[in-house]
Amino acid sequence: MDLGWVSIWLGEQTTEEELEKYLGTGAFAKDYGFSWTHRYGPEFQVSRVSLPVSDLLTVTSGAATFLNAAVAAAHAIGRTHANAALVFHRRKYVGGPLPGAPAMQFIGSFKQDFSAPRAPAVSAKRPTAGDPRDFYQPQEIHQHLAAGGDPSARLPSSRDSLMSAARVLDLGLVARLLGEGASVTARDSDGLTALHWAVLTPVRGLRERQQAMGVRMLVEGGSDVNAQTNEGVTP
Repeated sequence: MDLGWVSIWLGEQTTEEELEKYLGTGAFAKDYGFSWTHRYGPEFQVSRVSLPVSDLLTVTSGAATFLNAAVAAAHAIGRTHANAALVFHRRKYVGGPLPGAPAMQFIGSFKQDFSAPRAPAVSAKRPTAGDPRDFYQPQEIHQHLAAGGDPSARLPSSRDSLMSAARVLDLGLVARLLGEGASVTARDSDGLTALHWAVLTPVRGLRERQQAMGVRMLVEGGSDVNAQTNEGVTP
């Protein structure tokens, strides 16, 4: 392992099932000779429509300092958009694809500076039809924070930014909000906290690991695992 590094791949998979099959059947390891364990498996982002590389990578929970370098490296090899991104934390990969036609493209390994504050996203997330992110705009929240805004400010709904980010497992934004002092005890009109929203998000497959990371981040940030909603439901 190489603590403080990330290794990044981009692909054209448009569903989590497609990406999970590529990883789970061993095809990824065969293409790249790159082994990984469940504990240190990837964070990922998948979209049915092609998105700018920055949009795919800015939702990961690592430090922001690798983002611009990764986007620049992708652009340098002609990759400005992709449907899927894999980010392996604690892994520095220096190899290349084995002979054949791998289903993903290695972008590079990048050093992270965890002492640096997260930067605003390079470009705005483009919500797709039916995307649960439709009800909030992460770019607007990043801009609000960059301007010195209150990290616990309420959105037009009764939710605040942390609840909204937790609901869609936007781990990068969750990490930034926690780092800037967002309240983990705030509740919406139904009495749900950000931890409730993270736990109640339906997930399966690789997304389960992403949910577990989000829950751990919130608990380590001080969220109350015994907090009750208006109906007495705990996370």
